[in-house]
Amino acid sequence: MKSVKEWIFAVVVIGVMAGGIGAYWSARQLDKVDKKSSDSQTLNLIEKRKTGATLTLLTIDEARALQKSGKAVFLDARPDREYQYAHIPNAIMAYYMEAKSNPQVLTLDRNQTVVAYCNSPKCPMAEVLATKLNEIGFTRIYVFPGGMKEWIGAKMPIQASEVLQ
Repeated sequence: MKSVKEWIFAVVVIGVMAGGIGAYWSARQLDKVDKKSSDSQTLNLIEKRKTGATLTLLTIDEARALQKSGKAVFLDARPDREYQYAHIPNAIMAYYMEAKSNPQVLTLDRNQTVVAYCNSPKCPMAEVLATKLNEIGFTRIYVFPGGMKEWIGAKMPIQASEVLQ
């Protein structure tokens, strides 16, 4: 028969192993949510999607009408390299990780209609940008989830860096 100390030791070892397995499983599930991002806001937005939180989303036709009218400022949430390659005409490069410190964003009227976009519906950068814009006081924020993939696919006009043209 085992002593009390041996039983306690066995219970502690089993508890530690169970905790380790639980932590491992949780980490794997989080990796499945978004392998690319360590940005906690991105993960929070993915969680909002699961719980049904909504953002004001635009269709390609609505985005094009706003862009053509000049009544909205388009903000490209992608990194500079992607923005330089191709972007919606007159869009401002507002990389989502730097939105709160971007001088071009900070000088915009907070009541101006803004449209955030990134690459495609699977890209969360526009949603993160929209959330950050809301945090700094913007009131008329829209997200064009189709992003550049849908814009180019619909043969809409694009702008590119002179170096790339």
